[in-house]
Amino acid sequence: MDQKKDAGKSDSYVMIGKVHSAQGIRGDLYISIFAEEANWAEQWDRLYCSKKNEDKPQQSFKIIKKRQHQKQKRWGFVVSVEGVADRNQSEAMVGSNVYIPEHFLVSGEGEDLYLREVLGFRVLDQQRGDVGEVVGFSGNSMQDILVIKNDIGEYEVPFVSPIHLQTDKEKQQLLMDIPQGLVAGEEL
Repeated sequence: MDQKKDAGKSDSYVMIGKVHSAQGIRGDLYISIFAEEANWAEQWDRLYCSKKNEDKPQQSFKIIKKRQHQKQKRWGFVVSVEGVADRNQSEAMVGSNVYIPEHFLVSGEGEDLYLREVLGFRVLDQQRGDVGEVVGFSGNSMQDILVIKNDIGEYEVPFVSPIHLQTDKEKQQLLMDIPQGLVAGEEL
């Protein structure tokens, strides 16, 4: 079994999903992922996972095969990994958190940003100036949503054009044109 116990020590990891279920009798796993896209999947060659109550990977398995799969409105992958050869072994992993190395989620020049990349960025509104810091994300089926925190509280703003005007990765700033009434502490 190519299973490493020190999976979380050399790199930073991001939880991207869960082992949802066993798939078939040969030990395949159905991995349900949180996002609707997985641009990182081509470079994904190891399954990093942990038990439900852990916050970083505890085990690592070499991925032998993977394919995209949708199951009951959940989007993900069916994977075969070294060391998991029957349904009993795969069922023991159900509920485990699944991670990828953080560097998989860094956009290249001219590519769309991963939301994770703007975490901690200052948000500058073209009329109001500094309106807070990106502290998290939300979403709906139509768009990504930034959770921004200022001195008054947290609020949500769609991360879409024409609201999002520009990103300055070097200065770690987002220039936005936020509609009146969305900024925490602001009245209509």
